[in-house]
Amino acid sequence: MEECLTRRYALLVRNSRNHLSDRDVDRYVRRLEHLTQQLASGVELPQLDYLLDEERRELASWEMGEVRPYPVASMPALFDKTVESFAERVAVRDESGAALSYAELRKNSLHCASWLAAQGVGRGDVVAVLARRTLFLPEMVLGIQRLGAVFLPVDPKAPAECIAFILTDSGAVLTIDSAAPAHTCAPLAQLPQGPEPGDGAYLIYTSGSTGKPKGVLAPHGGFANMIQGQIEIFGVGPEDRVLQFAPPIFDASLSEMFMAFFAGACLYPVSDESRNAPWSLRQYMADNAVSVVTFPPSYLRLFERESFPSLRVLITAGEPPVAADALHYAGALRYFNAYGPTETCVCASMKRVAPQETLPISSGRPIPNAVARIVDRQGQPRPAGMVGELWVGGASVALGYHRNPELTEQRFRSLPGQGGCAAYATGDLALWSETGELQLVGRSDDQVKIRGNRVELGEVTF
Repeated sequence: MEECLTRRYALLVRNSRNHLSDRDVDRYVRRLEHLTQQLASGVELPQLDYLLDEERRELASWEMGEVRPYPVASMPALFDKTVESFAERVAVRDESGAALSYAELRKNSLHCASWLAAQGVGRGDVVAVLARRTLFLPEMVLGIQRLGAVFLPVDPKAPAECIAFILTDSGAVLTIDSAAPAHTCAPLAQLPQGPEPGDGAYLIYTSGSTGKPKGVLAPHGGFANMIQGQIEIFGVGPEDRVLQFAPPIFDASLSEMFMAFFAGACLYPVSDESRNAPWSLRQYMADNAVSVVTFPPSYLRLFERESFPSLRVLITAGEPPVAADALHYAGALRYFNAYGPTETCVCASMKRVAPQETLPISSGRPIPNAVARIVDRQGQPRPAGMVGELWVGGASVALGYHRNPELTEQRFRSLPGQGGCAAYATGDLALWSETGELQLVGRSDDQVKIRGNRVELGEVTF
């Protein structure tokens, strides 16, 4: 309202304390003053700075994950380091009871690398694998990567035209089948120098808005940073037994695999038949004392909050947690809500859920050595409570979209104020809570999630 004598304006604010705290109102009023001063000095609307000084300090502490001095090395190098300590321990055991020790798995992967080298596979080549959760899949992944080549998982049950597109688009030089390994009797050969941390480790094809899937190329070092962060936060150790549940064409499967291997734990891959029979799977987990598992919340819902006798760590990812399920299981074990697109090497942030957690359940804080920033359309940071697009940067960002420099340039940006480090513009809409945790609120495009898997509606249309 305008004061008649002074020709100045006063602002009267009424608010509901059911919706806004005193701090919210105070910041709202001071932000109006801050913006008014900028407008009066001639600042254009797109250049307005919305941040108050205390908000700038808050973001400086919230955006950065914990700094950790994790070893920066390739995936085979870190695996070999684990073998030095756990050579005779079981590394992987399938549903039939067949098992491989860490020493046997390492030797088999060297045979695989030798066989691949004899086929002409070299550094930077893409090798496609018709991937199933079998005893032989891990040695194939490691064998490919030992040559500095790139592992590309392909769904053998996918339509022929989809497989043909992926093989052509990726430029794969060879296709092998995890159900029929050809390398088992190959003689060992002198291998070339292994990959560097910045080299491509694996190529994952995700749903594409143009009607065709797009390949995300992830580096050894970025994936290794993410895995070591998971192992630390989840507390995974040599006595754990980790279920390999995710389909091998998704990066979550690699997360399960190497979360076990880098910790000296045992991996338990299960068949599609077991995945499609939840109650039989629950019994299998109990019989084999599985202690660490990752499920989509929609799959966890099928168990109707029944207990898992041996389970110690339960992670849900891929879609928002079902609050009632999360709070129930959080009272009995370590429950984590994890978030991250493929372009951020599986996982970008996570939250350990407390039994009395305030709703809605957040996606927590950035993983170690990662950065999360919520920005407006001009790329400027948003303070707590303001919705913007989530950008993820730091040590675990993918190299880009394979053979697609235009799309890579659109979605992978330089993060201001972080020494020019790469960041991925996720397209996810989010806000910071008052306690500095990420709250996801939607998408800026038409992408949807089905049972934890991202789907572009454009691909369905085509």
